[in-house]
Amino acid sequence: MLLATPWFIWIHYETQGAYTEGFFIKHNINRFSSEMEGHGGLFIITWLFVVLGLFPFGTFIPQSLWQGWKFRKENDLIAYCFVLSTVIILFFSISGTKLPNYTLPAMPFLAILIAYFLNEMNYQQNMKSWYNSLSLVLITLVSLAVSVALYVLFNHSLLKDYQFNLSIIYFLIILVALAYIWLQYLKRNNLRWIFSLAILWIMIGLSIFYVIYPKLTQITPVVQAGSLIENNNLIIYKTYDPAFNINYQRNFHVMNDETELIQYIKLHPQALVLTKNKVIRDNTIFEARFKTIFIAPSVFENYTTVFLEYQDN
Repeated sequence: MLLATPWFIWIHYETQGAYTEGFFIKHNINRFSSEMEGHGGLFIITWLFVVLGLFPFGTFIPQSLWQGWKFRKENDLIAYCFVLSTVIILFFSISGTKLPNYTLPAMPFLAILIAYFLNEMNYQQNMKSWYNSLSLVLITLVSLAVSVALYVLFNHSLLKDYQFNLSIIYFLIILVALAYIWLQYLKRNNLRWIFSLAILWIMIGLSIFYVIYPKLTQITPVVQAGSLIENNNLIIYKTYDPAFNINYQRNFHVMNDETELIQYIKLHPQALVLTKNKVIRDNTIFEARFKTIFIAPSVFENYTTVFLEYQDN
């Protein structure tokens, strides 16, 4: 407080309160109390974010938390990790806005709890149990689903050359690795299956970031609409993907009022309107006065980006 408060007071006066309004009110209080940018969901979705964020060992979180609770009075580090993990996850579970990165502060402490659990189970030679088997079943299903997800995500004209080959290669490699992991698990060779599982998902993670994701970015609306962004005057109507700002290093004027938009477009008929399909699909004025010149679904989220051109009737 002693270090940070003077800076917050200074930035408040420097921005005439704009920073305080944006940071504290909008991006903290409002994000907690209500859903923003369509990023809401059920209580359980926050826990799914955490499990996937620490995958594959995230499937051992229930056992690890239970172990942390049992040993909280015997080990201060485990008690500390247990309290921090549960408070952070529960806090964001009841938040109106839910995003995967909100729970990142809990990840290191959960990792310690999981490592403690696996080490204790290995020490006691008690790894083979119904709950650990269930965790491995979930890991198996998600791992095999990676190749299916690849096939679906690469179902695009720009990526057709890679679709089948990549999916088959991933499926075969993952299948062989999982067979080995299950064999070692059933034989109670605990360190072998744990390290094999870690290596498998390190390789999957690296290939996702260095092979798969770079190719998928080619079909995102942000990349495909490059020529429209760079060569035209652009107006945002209500909502859009903020990645456009980051990718093209520019700001856009946002309008939330339909009348204001029409007035502006009449004065600047060459301007294009960028929005999301769900914003305009039930509005007849856009169908009557505008022509869709670009439409593309988001790769990872449930919305479609639309560019509209004004038609002067």
